Amino acid sequence: MGFINLVYNAIAGFLSGVVDLRQLGVTPEAVALALLFGAVVLTVLAVGSLINAVDPMKRRLRRDAGDAGLSAEPQASLRYAGGPSFLERLVKPIQGALLPSEARERSTLRRQLAQAGYMGPSAVGTFYALRLIMAVALPLIFAAMLPLLSRSMDANRILITAATLLGLGFYLPVLFVHSRIRQRSTVMRNGFPDALDMLLVCVEAGLGLDGAIARVGQELKKSNALLGEQFDLVSLAMRAGKSREDALKSFADRVSIDEISSFVNLLNQSTSLGTSVGDALRVYASEMRTKRLQRAEEKAHKLPVKMSIPLVLFMLPTLMIVILLPAIIQIIRVLLTA
Repeated sequence: MGFINLVYNAIAGFLSGVVDLRQLGVTPEAVALALLFGAVVLTVLAVGSLINAVDPMKRRLRRDAGDAGLSAEPQASLRYAGGPSFLERLVKPIQGALLPSEARERSTLRRQLAQAGYMGPSAVGTFYALRLIMAVALPLIFAAMLPLLSRSMDANRILITAATLLGLGFYLPVLFVHSRIRQRSTVMRNGFPDALDMLLVCVEAGLGLDGAIARVGQELKKSNALLGEQFDLVSLAMRAGKSREDALKSFADRVSIDEISSFVNLLNQSTSLGTSVGDALRVYASEMRTKRLQRAEEKAHKLPVKMSIPLVLFMLPTLMIVILLPAIIQIIRVLLTA
């Protein structure tokens, strides 16, 4: 009891300026037990984190991976092992009621989200829930700011602004997904000729097509991580038992790029007809390099036309003012004198 009274007196002295523990009916035993429980919990958590940090199994696996020259970073996997994020847990209660009833619509949206890089199992539900949350949140934010804006806005403007924000919040996630698809497609399209050259080198060096795809996926992570991840997924799908044709078709569906779709058809036809994969890859890689050069030349030819708009809007009026202003001033002086 001496230790308990000591602890109680210390806490009571610390909190004496805020509240009297005896007036609240708190006994010294309860205070001591609560502190002891909290100390034990914190100690267990600290010891657990320390054990995880110095786990000999994890340390040995890291050492073996380093000796083998392997990367300690997480590799691509067919299993979604990331766990639900905070946003997914937040919208989970309402996403079930928002999913479309038609399987075709859900499949189309899931393919678009996969093309944007969102391949989680709850991506479709999270997308619809975010549309609803943003459609409600933007008008609520506007309503919270309304006291500051009500002096300069009448009722019609308030209703029109709220309706505009509601529609903007509802379609903003759609615009974001399409923008992300375009960005990822541009990156993968620009790096695809290099991937074909590397695949051709691997095939001509004696690797099988499956091994060449796996090797290209590993090497592309340094220069084009998006395309390397897709090749990794193709390799993992084939190692998991999926046929090469189905794995390549899934690859074409995930990226939705015409050049890659043609590449998938080329490989499937070469395999089914028994023709040389190396010769087909050599011709197709040369064609892809030519297309990339043509895209660069097309952008270069469009540049003067695009530059003419800011030149006409900004540079030309400034030049006209600089050139004609002295003459205008002289004319005004002559007219005023006359």
